[in-house]
Amino acid sequence: MLRKLLKYELRATGRIFLPFFGALLLLSIINRVFYSGRVSRAIDTLQANGKGLPLELIRILSMVAFIFIICAIFVLTVTVMLQRYYKNLLGDEGYLMFTLPVRPWQLITSKMLVACLWLVASMVVTLLACLLLALDVGNVASIFVRLPGEISGGEEVFHTLLLFVEGALAVLTYLCCFILLTYAAITIGQLWSAHKLLGAFGAFLALNIIQQTVTTFVVWVGNKFGSWLLDVIDLPPHWANEHMLAVIHSGIWIVILWGALMGAAFFIISNSLLGKKLNLE
Repeated sequence: MLRKLLKYELRATGRIFLPFFGALLLLSIINRVFYSGRVSRAIDTLQANGKGLPLELIRILSMVAFIFIICAIFVLTVTVMLQRYYKNLLGDEGYLMFTLPVRPWQLITSKMLVACLWLVASMVVTLLACLLLALDVGNVASIFVRLPGEISGGEEVFHTLLLFVEGALAVLTYLCCFILLTYAAITIGQLWSAHKLLGAFGAFLALNIIQQTVTTFVVWVGNKFGSWLLDVIDLPPHWANEHMLAVIHSGIWIVILWGALMGAAFFIISNSLLGKKLNLE
């Protein structure tokens, strides 16, 4: 059933995002043409003769539209993420959604995965559009041609790629954590029938403060425990320098696990409230 929920959610949201992605990529190509050397020189020549103003205005407007769509995509992603959860589960459509033979955790998971997918897709498409605008096709192709040789370049390249993968996993984990935080806040807000949005905003602030406080405390305890452990084990002063890569990898995985733990806590809050204290009035 989770697969059907994901399919339905992707189909409903894809109709919103795909046209924006297509428009952004198209505008990046148009701006690449307008700002290429040959076209720029032609427009400058026409302007010198007093005939290039219309083309210059079109070029400026196309760049403004490019920047506007980038901003609109990220605003739209967050807006749709919140609107889909609130409207489908806690609004009028909630009466229908909760009559389906699915559990609350499946509804939350489907919303979270699709929201995370569109956030990542927005970043990837924006990066691709900027590369199309800034780089020549030959330069982009040469990067992919050189990539296999760089990957087989030894231990240093391996650790660089591993750090990249770990960093991407950390970003993905905290994207999911942020999504689950907003879902938990919205779910807590629905407990106040007369002021759901105000309650959700207050819950978001409260959960953020709690998260930051707990994280700060855990970091402080971790530093104290780490210092004590180093003193007890009596490691040589140069140990950290010799094993710096191991320390960095371990630190990233601790950050990932902490983000996953916080996300799980927010998930449990939403799942418990939707299962036991659902308020659709």
